[in-house]
Amino acid sequence: MSELQDQDKSFYPLVLILILYTVFFSAVAIWRYEHFLCDDSGDLLIFEQVIHNTTQGKWFYNNFSLNSHFGDHNSPMLALLVPFAFLIPAPYVLYIFTVLSVSISAIPIYLLSRDYLHDRSIALLLTLSYLMLPTFVGQAYLSFHEMNLVLPFLTFAFYFFVRENFCAFIAMFTMGMLVKEDVALSLFMFAPYALLKKRSLRWIVTPAVLSIAWFLLSIKVIIPFFNKSSSYALALGYFSDIGNSLSEIVINTITKPAKTLGMLLRPVNFQYLFLLLFPAGLILPLLTAEIIFTVPSVFFNLLAGTQRFRFFTAIIDSDTILIPRHMSLIATVFIFISTILAIKKIISYFPILSKKTMLLIALILLCAVIYNDRFIFSKYFYYEDPSIVMYSPSINSTNKILSLIPSSATVKSNISIANHLYDKREAYYPADKPVDSDYVIVTNQDTIKFNPDQIVKLSYEYKLIESENNIFLYKKI
Repeated sequence: MSELQDQDKSFYPLVLILILYTVFFSAVAIWRYEHFLCDDSGDLLIFEQVIHNTTQGKWFYNNFSLNSHFGDHNSPMLALLVPFAFLIPAPYVLYIFTVLSVSISAIPIYLLSRDYLHDRSIALLLTLSYLMLPTFVGQAYLSFHEMNLVLPFLTFAFYFFVRENFCAFIAMFTMGMLVKEDVALSLFMFAPYALLKKRSLRWIVTPAVLSIAWFLLSIKVIIPFFNKSSSYALALGYFSDIGNSLSEIVINTITKPAKTLGMLLRPVNFQYLFLLLFPAGLILPLLTAEIIFTVPSVFFNLLAGTQRFRFFTAIIDSDTILIPRHMSLIATVFIFISTILAIKKIISYFPILSKKTMLLIALILLCAVIYNDRFIFSKYFYYEDPSIVMYSPSINSTNKILSLIPSSATVKSNISIANHLYDKREAYYPADKPVDSDYVIVTNQDTIKFNPDQIVKLSYEYKLIESENNIFLYKKI
């Protein structure tokens, strides 16, 4: 950074942009959390519990993943967030680090743009486009996932690869793998890329060996050690159309190419590819060899049997907006890097128009990104299924209800409220299926979902102890 500061007059505008970006989108994410507007994913509650419980001495514990998060995913990088959870609430930590991850990852993007295109103003424009990619901005509106933390390690790994700084590259490469076990599949692509770039043997072998070893260690040793009752989580649900275990998925993908190809070429998948490519120039990323880094990530996204794996559908008035989920973060990074290299290639063919061409492309990209980010201009975005999350409970009333529940209790509620119960002994959702928890929080909306047997069970086994603005707190008798 000192070298950048000494030699680059764009250093201060870049820092200002990153600071404003981090502050603004962190504030947006926290505001949405405090107003019970979080995405309907239960993952936020899981990661809140993991971080908060670790501060309480229960390492990586959550009440969904057979006690330890390592039973689902090998994500030791989450430990980085724990010290900050001693100072501020766990959900704040999760969202602030999500935005910080994007901001920090933009530094190599600026450096690459500047070095390849030799224009600091264009580099700033491209960096701003990168920061505003809907995949990244969307993470401040959606649920948290550990994959949100991988971005700086990807961009710095690529930057150090380009600069041929092997030690720094391996350091970033290794830390990237620590974010989540399947990141290794994408990082493996540095091996064929190094071969393509005619690098020495260590640049080819080291990434290949490290990534394969870490992935196999994760799924064969670490995850099974903490999860003795089921197979690797990656194979569950999303890929059931092609296999019910990781080995089945791999074997069927190879031995049934017609079926695999049919799944990859489903019409809805072209919509997803357009969603990823449009803000980055549509065909520009496809013009360079760097696009190979997206292959593992895009392959699994296209193979998944549900659109929920790929993107979230938001509706503002009559406008439908698709926002890529965290599964697309890795692909998004390398698609944009490919775009930068594509611009360099185009300029090499049209040297006379270089400045005007770069400026035009950069402005077009920025416009495309802003168009895809139009969901941020609403007060908060609206959801495809209003019955899931559109209910936004009264803040004061809900907080009053929550204050009556001791931290040693187990609680059941709908997901909007459950995200605020991470500091209880155990929290579950949804509230329309009562379990033997100490407390149940029911809203007017929840009562619609209860079947008669559940209403009888709730009224028989629980006592109403508080109600406030159609929010009801029951305590087990």
